[in-house]
Amino acid sequence: MRYKIYSKDGQTVRAEASSIEYNGTYMGERYLSVTVNSPYPIPFKTGDKITYRDEDFFLKTVPSAKRQARSYTSGDAIKYENIRFDSVQSELEDVQFCDYVLNDNNTPYTGLGSFSFYVQTASDFGNRIQANLNRAYGEGTWTVKYGNEATINKDKSMQISNDTSVYNAIVQFSTAFEVDYVIQGRTITFGQVLGEVGRNFVYGKGNGLKSLTRTADTSQRIVTLLKAYGSTRNIPYQYYANVGKEYVVEVQELIAPPTEHTMTVRVDLGLDFDENDSIFTYAFAEPNPEHGWYSYKISLRINGITIWGMIECNGENSLRPHNEADIYFGPYYSDDDTADFDNAISYLQSAQLPVSVNIISGVDMQEIPSSLVNVPSGVPTNLSIRNLMLPGFPEESLNEWAQRITQENTETGNAVRELIEAGYTFSEDKYIPYIKSPNFAEYGLKDGEYIFDGSDEDWDEGA
Repeated sequence: MRYKIYSKDGQTVRAEASSIEYNGTYMGERYLSVTVNSPYPIPFKTGDKITYRDEDFFLKTVPSAKRQARSYTSGDAIKYENIRFDSVQSELEDVQFCDYVLNDNNTPYTGLGSFSFYVQTASDFGNRIQANLNRAYGEGTWTVKYGNEATINKDKSMQISNDTSVYNAIVQFSTAFEVDYVIQGRTITFGQVLGEVGRNFVYGKGNGLKSLTRTADTSQRIVTLLKAYGSTRNIPYQYYANVGKEYVVEVQELIAPPTEHTMTVRVDLGLDFDENDSIFTYAFAEPNPEHGWYSYKISLRINGITIWGMIECNGENSLRPHNEADIYFGPYYSDDDTADFDNAISYLQSAQLPVSVNIISGVDMQEIPSSLVNVPSGVPTNLSIRNLMLPGFPEESLNEWAQRITQENTETGNAVRELIEAGYTFSEDKYIPYIKSPNFAEYGLKDGEYIFDGSDEDWDEGA
């Protein structure tokens, strides 16, 4: 029987296999070793496929040719030996196993490649496999199931090291928890036993592939989608847990008529400042404990307008209520557009007081009661990042940041512009920042991660 090799879309016949060998092991990799003789060079491309016993196998590395005669002078003028075609199982090797959980799971997660988690049932692990495959290939592409034997030997913690693929994580889980698995098509079943297998089995001429010679360079790992993170040094604990959150205070009255784009308003903090005097983080001036005055620089959002200002709070020795504070804003406190101040003033003058405004920076959100915190919709509440992230995270996607930064005539803007012109693309997901290489469409998903932690002298952890 002659097996045909097709293009990725199945529309073009690339070649016919002169010989074919199937190699497979129980709970192991499965692939074909194919030899093609041709009178002319064949334009193989990654993703080309061949069907063997109702299963598709795919080309991941373009093979090298061995010329035996001039083209068209004989049927085997060009020979391609031991071309490897992998089963769809190889997709599991292309995806990094990261700390992700399913959307309906309230378990905290980081998205990083080095992490640990506790396993009490096979589904504790399987759900994380499903979450990673959903992220990589979309929901419904891969399915994780559980058989009658999906029982772990002992509940314990599982440690995942950086650059562990989904496939290697499955092998690690199976070994540590003594749970067999079967991969059929794009379905992974934990706890399904096919029967007693005393040894590995190999199909093919001579009971398997005895030798393999390649001239194509396969020593270098291809990465087409890169996630990069900074170190955990010099970043406040749970810094990202506070990003995007806003402290809601109520404007009770306008203190004085506005002058030169400037206004002062009195707000209710919703708490006693004397008992919570660590909530603000940027001192605007030296405190005056004798009179109980404490001043801090803040930014606030008023009816969608973001401006900078100063808040003056009342401490122990103040005669004013400790839940009250005065907010001053205007050009004196920042170089914001004066139109922003005027629009904020206009809104407050026309609003029916009291009205809520949000303090968005200069405040430690960890110190604010949850009843006074606004969390913008869409932010994953169980996202727990401790590493420095790529720019924009989590308030704008990396693509939005890149489009914005390229408008600036700066070193960073010019460097990002060169990447875009070279064909690199940036993620549009605000919570999963990554960069795709120009050959992503050609080679498909090849997941990778790099941590700028200072261990590589060629890369600055703050770069």
